[in-house]
Amino acid sequence: GYSIIENFLNADTLKKLQSVTNHISNNEIDTKNAYFYGKNGKNQRIYNLLSKHQIYRDLLDSIWIESLLETIFNRDTFHEKYGLSSLAGHIVPPGGEAQPLHIDNPVPEPIPPWPIRFIIIVPLTDFTIENGPTSVVPKSHKLYRKPTPDDAKKKIQVPLVAKAGSLILWDGNLMHRSTENLSDKSR
Repeated sequence: GYSIIENFLNADTLKKLQSVTNHISNNEIDTKNAYFYGKNGKNQRIYNLLSKHQIYRDLLDSIWIESLLETIFNRDTFHEKYGLSSLAGHIVPPGGEAQPLHIDNPVPEPIPPWPIRFIIIVPLTDFTIENGPTSVVPKSHKLYRKPTPDDAKKKIQVPLVAKAGSLILWDGNLMHRSTENLSDKSR
């Protein structure tokens, strides 16, 4: 239900994305427009990146990503096969807390056995065991349901360790969460 594609971005593009994203994050904090969440209000979400800088629109012009999405959402239809639902940044600072186990499909159960959402993450910093990487429950996308409290206790979770500039991909039904950042740098 998930995959990691290493070295998707070249070094120059990665550096520009890091710089622009940091600038937007700091600007939202300085102007008191930042969205913080979690029990301790440390984790920051930057919504609607598509409207905040051209570099995010350019990122979506990848022929490789378009081909992948055409394959995943391939079906006979008179409508568009897929659409972008969100382009957001997720910053987990030192001490940032873990999210609860969840899926990214916004439909009620029973969840249908076809793709509704497909998630693509572009890490702008290395995802390490220490800095709060996303963890997933392998093959849980085949359960076609939302996680229960028991799933968080009983299911094996795999941390997705990846270098900055990679792509992390998964089916929107895959149970996952970001984990606690135990390092001294933001992820």
